[in-house]
Amino acid sequence: MLVANTEVTWKMEAEMYISLAKTLLLPHRRAGLRFRPTLVAAPIVLIAIGSPLAAASASVMQPNAVQFMHYFSKFESQAFLTAAGKSFAPSEKNPPVPGDYVESTDLDYVGNHVLHAPNWTASDHELCILDSKGDPVCHAQVAIGGSMILAQGALPGGPNTPPRLTFEVTGGTGTFQGVTGTIVVVNITPSAQTSNSDVTITLHRP
Repeated sequence: MLVANTEVTWKMEAEMYISLAKTLLLPHRRAGLRFRPTLVAAPIVLIAIGSPLAAASASVMQPNAVQFMHYFSKFESQAFLTAAGKSFAPSEKNPPVPGDYVESTDLDYVGNHVLHAPNWTASDHELCILDSKGDPVCHAQVAIGGSMILAQGALPGGPNTPPRLTFEVTGGTGTFQGVTGTIVVVNITPSAQTSNSDVTITLHRP
């Protein structure tokens, strides 16, 4: 369950970052890779959260401020559906077609795939619909504490989805109301069919 108080959440994440930094020289277990969908005919690499090891340190964004947040995102669930809402399993014989869509959820840990907090403190949801060209058009929500970041992006289709993707932040709720910025997703194993991600969120407060 997400912490309801954003200030408490961000302070906790900053404290976890300090603790993680102290363990850099200690043996640690690399998180096992799970996945996020990349389809045969129209790969979909969905949003998550994490990147160079850092953490949110401000409890409230000030006007004209820039804020960075970094998470390692681990896949939780996904579902492929036709335009009519019927669930299906994509394959070479049954590839997604325009109008089909996929929903995905992830749990997000402060840090990156090499070193991250032991517990997740954010989560995200994505809905990607294939347009007339078979390219995924995605809408995403990132829940942090009692607030939410909204983002969207059009991803390239085909077999060669780039390892680095950028989504536009379009606003948010609560603490993130009115923000703009970007969410940059870096796939851990871009050559694999699916991949966890390191993501950097950059927010601007007008």
